[in-house]
Amino acid sequence: MFHAQPAPSLLETTAAAFPSPESSTVGPKRILIAEDESLMREFVTQVLTDAGYVTARAVDGDDAIECAKRSRPFDLLLTDLVMPRVRGTELARRLRLKQPTLKVLYFTGYSDQLFKEKGELWDAEALLEKPSTIEGLLEAVSQLLDGHVPPAARDSATSSESAVALLRRVKAEFREMPGLRLTEAQARRLWGLDVVQCASLLARLRAIGFIFQTRDGAFMKVEG
Repeated sequence: MFHAQPAPSLLETTAAAFPSPESSTVGPKRILIAEDESLMREFVTQVLTDAGYVTARAVDGDDAIECAKRSRPFDLLLTDLVMPRVRGTELARRLRLKQPTLKVLYFTGYSDQLFKEKGELWDAEALLEKPSTIEGLLEAVSQLLDGHVPPAARDSATSSESAVALLRRVKAEFREMPGLRLTEAQARRLWGLDVVQCASLLARLRAIGFIFQTRDGAFMKVEG
């Protein structure tokens, strides 16, 4: 009997372009994610987990250090730069003192601050600017861990164009409705997105300073 299957999501389609990542030890490669913004942390975790990586989440630098102490070695640290208490550069330095082979991907919207702090990136380090598309994130991780980008990923321009088109449409809707205030659940229903896609979109809008999050968790357009 034939059973129709639902169309794959943007995340599933993009992740399928990448082979299952194998660790230099045994099993899938392990990534420690240090990100203090909850929406971005959930987005990155979902993308990398669906792509076959083993992930661990940390809400800031201190949490990441404790997580590293409790776990077997990670292959990659993916870290924000600006976080409470321990910044991304200091986190990377501390973890690499104990594990020199650890690779580091700085995922930040403050690249100017990164290079003021470090001058230049060390070996086995890379920078990915926020905001990023799903395929951009996967390409950066694959490039840093394996030294190559799978050919199928290079041909995924359609999803990038869809993300850009959606971003433009949402910005236009916010402009046309002054005072528009949305929760994440309302945003998903309004724009027809799944949880990951909505988190990615809201994180990108916040990263470019277009919207802000209120104390009760809703989102509003930045005036001006």
